Amino acid sequence: MMERTRTQKKHMVEVYYCKKKRQGCNYAVVVRLNNADSADEQSSVVEERVVEHNHENAKNPLLAEPVKQFILQNMSKSSTIILRLLEKERPGEPKPTKKQVENFMNRERKKNGTRGELTEFTLEQEARKYPRNDDEPDKPFVTYTGLPQYGTNGKFDFVLSFTTPNLMKKQQEHDNPQADATHRMFWNKFPILLLGFSDASRRFHPTIWAVASRESEVTYSTIFKEIRNFDPEKIYTPKIVMGDGHAGITNAAEVFGNETERMMCYFHLKERVKKKLPSLKISKMLKEKIKKDIEQLRGAASSEEFEKAAPFMLADWRLAKIPEEFISYFEDQYIDSRSQLHKWFAGMSDYGTTNNALEGKNNALKNQVTERKLWTIMELFPKMIEETKNFWKEYEDVKQKLPVSHQEFLDGFKF
Repeated sequence: MMERTRTQKKHMVEVYYCKKKRQGCNYAVVVRLNNADSADEQSSVVEERVVEHNHENAKNPLLAEPVKQFILQNMSKSSTIILRLLEKERPGEPKPTKKQVENFMNRERKKNGTRGELTEFTLEQEARKYPRNDDEPDKPFVTYTGLPQYGTNGKFDFVLSFTTPNLMKKQQEHDNPQADATHRMFWNKFPILLLGFSDASRRFHPTIWAVASRESEVTYSTIFKEIRNFDPEKIYTPKIVMGDGHAGITNAAEVFGNETERMMCYFHLKERVKKKLPSLKISKMLKEKIKKDIEQLRGAASSEEFEKAAPFMLADWRLAKIPEEFISYFEDQYIDSRSQLHKWFAGMSDYGTTNNALEGKNNALKNQVTERKLWTIMELFPKMIEETKNFWKEYEDVKQKLPVSHQEFLDGFKF
């Protein structure tokens, strides 16, 4: 097999290694091809590396017992990382191939019932072990919802939610649910959807979280319906639903009805704008102006104030020769009501304009629950049950009211 080619002024060099190179054979043939305009009469030279074919170790040896134990201790890591660690920490051991490591890990997962391959039956059976019991309001229950009508490529779609009766009741007492997804927690690459609310001190309190086959409108709708219909005698209709700009959250919020407004997280808006700025061919001063103007518009105390101020900001940007492409983007996404992402100003909520506290909780879950490792669902199932119990401990100090209400703050400027 050819590994590399070097082109120089007078000639080109190609190196052909033995196909068993990766198994230890260092034999190679070096071919030097002179360029057409070279003065050298000899058109090419073929050289052999001064070693013989050595295929004694070409066959991959079986995994040594110490290597197996090392892999077992690092089952939450990928095969690539395990190979790197083996090379670093056990340099004397015969190095297995990536395929050997992956096959060994799959055999162990299958043996322990924790293989990444899932079936609808397996998940549903596991969820049934944790039924809802309103007589034990602090006991976690798990709801499995299969979404076969959305299945693609032969795979099934699902939502697996974890909560308690008390947590759901607490959510229904607050009218500002926040939703977000976090990734890189599962070997299967499934996202976790986390929902909860912020109290008056901007502290986030989780109420329900779920493993989903993907982050989409239908998975968010499934969880929103669980919250909305938890108490049949009192249909839950929040004032706002906050999240990032994911269309799934926007469309799923319609589950709550027309009275519920979709609020865009201001932090995520800033991050989106931040990614756009480097491509703008304008001065650093104008880029700073964009950020300051957006921050100032964020302070709008009401929809009326926002709707009056926004056109002036856009007109000012045009006078400053900020590219029309960016202005149109910002207007279409975050000013035009048709986008449903235009409600990110202070007057929308007494509970803050960002879901940064939720993002912080996501990071805490990665540290505390998954330990920054990748697990299969069946491995993480008991950990999620245990953490759901811990959610309730965070409700000891829920701030129901601000020391000064938003309206009282505004009234303070009236003389």
